[in-house]
Amino acid sequence: MLVYQADEQLAAWIGGQIGVAFSPPYVCIGIVRGETLVAAVLYNDFQPPNIQMTIASITPRWASRQVIARLLAYPFLELQCLRVSAVTRATNEDARRFLARLGFHQEGHHPLLFPDDDGVSYGLMRSDAEHWLEGLNNAQQSSYPTDPAGSGRSISARGD
Repeated sequence: MLVYQADEQLAAWIGGQIGVAFSPPYVCIGIVRGETLVAAVLYNDFQPPNIQMTIASITPRWASRQVIARLLAYPFLELQCLRVSAVTRATNEDARRFLARLGFHQEGHHPLLFPDDDGVSYGLMRSDAEHWLEGLNNAQQSSYPTDPAGSGRSISARGD
């Protein structure tokens, strides 16, 4: 079941998990298991045809196929992006493997991007995300906010 609510705390939670502060505009989706927030995604820097995606989690067991499809439906189906970008610390091997499993391709290495590490950038083209999006119907897709440049709105997806 998916539950949507305005909640700027998701951006603060993500920032706390990865050590980065975010400023609006952004859109967030939180994944809740039981009563626990286990992961969240923040979309920002929307410059068509691209949007930046940041993911934080407290467990690797949050990412079901349905949840991934919903997370990718927002940029690709609602915003009609042609690509999604992500950046992670060079030493974060778990995040780098996860991005590769989603279909992201490494695009660059950025020395000293983070205060404590280099950064690695990734891109996911819509054509490489199609297999995640198969089977989503219009009713599921239409429930996402469509204004990522809005006033910092966020949505929370209950994925249990």
